[in-house]
Amino acid sequence: MHLDEYLDEVIQCVKEVNPHFHSSVSGIVREGFVKLTPNGHRLFPQVKRIVKLVGFVNCVDGFSQQPMVVNGASDFFVQVFGDKGVHARSAVGTNALPLNIPVEIEAIVEVED
Repeated sequence: MHLDEYLDEVIQCVKEVNPHFHSSVSGIVREGFVKLTPNGHRLFPQVKRIVKLVGFVNCVDGFSQQPMVVNGASDFFVQVFGDKGVHARSAVGTNALPLNIPVEIEAIVEVED
C-alpha cells in the first residue's frame, strides 16, 4: 500500500478514531520514514535509539484522542527497533496542518557513526 492510500483512509477518520486509524498512522510513518531517510531500510541497522516523537493531529474542536492517533507511530518504532524504539512523545491537536494533511510526525533519531 502506498502513502496516498493510507492518507485517504486517515482523512476519513478526522472526527472519530476507529479501529483502522491506528494502523493507518503506523503505515504512514513506515512509508515516510523509509522514503525520507537517506538510505531507507539501510539506515535501520544504524539506529542507536528513537529519542522523541512529536505528533500533530489535524482535528476538529472537541477531539481529544490525539494520543490514540499518535500511538500508531509509537508502536511502529517499538515494533521495528524493540527497546531502542522506546521514546519520549508528545501528541498535539491542531485545527490545520500544511496541505491539509491529517497527521504530521516528527522523529528525533540517534544514529551510530
